[in-house]
Parts: sequence; C-alpha cells; structure tokens
Amino acid sequence: MTKKRFTFFVLLVILTITACGEKTPAEMAPNVISRENVDSLTQIRSLEKMGFSEITWMSDGLSFAFSKDGHEISVINTQTLKEEQSFTSPSDLYQGFTISPKGDRVAILTDECRKVEIWNIKPQELVMSLGDDKNFGGFDITTFSPDGNSLVTGGWGEEGIVVMLWDLNSGGLLKEITLTEVIPAWGPTINSLMISPDGKGWAALAYDGSLHVYYDDWSLSIPGDGGMAQGTALAFSPNGDLLAVGGGSFANNLLIYDLSTTWPEVIFALEEPKGIVRSVSFNADGSIIAATLNGAVLLWDVETGELLYRLDHKPYATNVAFSPDGTHMATGGYSTDLRIWGIQEP
Repeated sequence: MTKKRFTFFVLLVILTITACGEKTPAEMAPNVISRENVDSLTQIRSLEKMGFSEITWMSDGLSFAFSKDGHEISVINTQTLKEEQSFTSPSDLYQGFTISPKGDRVAILTDECRKVEIWNIKPQELVMSLGDDKNFGGFDITTFSPDGNSLVTGGWGEEGIVVMLWDLNSGGLLKEITLTEVIPAWGPTINSLMISPDGKGWAALAYDGSLHVYYDDWSLSIPGDGGMAQGTALAFSPNGDLLAVGGGSFANNLLIYDLSTTWPEVIFALEEPKGIVRSVSFNADGSIIAATLNGAVLLWDVETGELLYRLDHKPYATNVAFSPDGTHMATGGYSTDLRIWGIQEP
C-alpha cells in the first residue's frame, strides 16, 4: 500500500469512528413515554402563556398550536418554543375556530355561527364557506379529520342536534346525522367532537352528558343521567380501537370504551377521585390515558387501571395532550403556563 493510500485509509477510519461515536444530547432521539418509564417523566420546557383554551399538536410532532386570546391561533415550535406562525380571526366577534393537523388551515365559525369559513394561514386567504342554509339553525363546534381533507361540524337544525361531515376538496356535504335523542338547548349543544384516526367515524359528547359514536356500519348512543356535562373530554386512541370519555354527568367521571369488540364495552371506569375531567389524551401505543382532574394531570394504565403518575399543577391545569410520536406531553390551562414533559435520561 502506498503512503498516499495509507493516509486516505487512516482518514476514512477516523471519519467512520467519529460518525459512529456517541451523539450529543441534542442529537439523541427522545424516549417514547410508556408504562415502563413514565415514573421518569419530567418537565423539560415551559412557556408563559395565559388564557389558552386547548392544546393541539401538529401531525409532524414538531409544533403545537393554541388559542392565545380568543381571536388568534399561535403555532409554536416544540424545541425552541418560538412562534412559527399565527392566524388572527378576520372577525371581531369571536365564535370559535380550530386548526388543521398540518397547521396550514383554520376553520372559523362566523355569521352568528351560521357558517364555517375555511382559511389558509399563509398567505391568509379565504378558501371556502360551508353552511349558510336558511333552514339550518347554526354550528356549535367543528374539527378537522386527521388527514385534513374533511371536516365534521356539530350544531342544531330543524329536527334536532345535527352532526355533518364535509368534503374540503369540493366543499360538499358528505353526510348528515340528526341526534334526535339529545334534549334541545338554547345554548351550545355539543361539548366535544372528534373524528376517528382512520377518518371513518366520529364521536360526540353532548351538553347533556350523552355520548354518540357513528361509523358507516354501526352506531352507539348512550344517554346522560339528566345532568349537564361540565367537561369536554373526548379522545380516540392512536389506532382508533379505544375511546376515552370524561367530564360527562355520568357517575364515573372517566370511561374508556373498547370499540374493537362486537359491541363497545367499558374497559376502564374511574370512580375515584371524583371531579371534572376536562381533557384526556392517549400515549402513542394507547397503553396510558392522561387526564386533567381537579387541576392535576393524572396518568393511568389503561389495562389495569393503576395510577401511574400524578403531576400537580399550580395554578390548575385544564389541558393535556401527547405528541403524535408519544415522546412529549403538553399540559396547561386558562391560568397557567404551558409545560412540555418528556422522559428524563438516566
């Protein structure tokens, strides 16, 4: 081997060893939060933002969004906690809006809740308007499908409470379901509305505590106990086989239904402690359920019902959300800062 070739060979070996060496903490992939390591959960970042009502992770897991003041949605980078983009409602009368999983569009309830407007965030421009039917009462709530191609809305019509599924490519109405069993109300009728991860079904928690789940080949309606539902907690597990429901007027303040069985059955029923569950979220593999209860964030083993971890917030937390990849969990609320949690390295 010539001297020149030997020198090149040594340099190649050095570069290979360097490339295969230990990574810096910034380069190391974070651990997925699981039953085995949840006791190592620790706060890794925090952001002083007051008054936000809901945490929404973007589908790439690199950013999340929340409503800052009722008129503006802010998209925040997970690592830097700096604002990447924002959207300000074109209407002075705030009537509610939601952001798409990709973070590129928002849906706004406008015109006294008789229309839903779809806007691009960057550049900010109106894409389409849905509704505005003189025979339709109005919209209470709306949410995007996981792929962002459809939208589900809840509201009231001539025959009762109505849930509608819309195609955002054409703006057409795909499906309309009337929940005639829900007691009519003068105010908002649906507290929470979610589309399943596969986009083939949806679940709604009505103001009277009743639960409604609809798929093409089956549906489920469970009435409340006559009281008013005080929470808005509703979440599908990542693979869609479980549905967590909290904050209703029923005796158990948190229930988990197994939707994969012939008929949905309750596999988790939290009886103690009592309180209002305002937010729920599953970890990446659906083995852990996190919920805000009496201001704290509690995490349970879905299979055994064992309380795995408790995070005491001061002030109270009202929101909890796992990132799509399960490596982080965000918590916060109306009067507290936003906190990002992860697994502490040994």
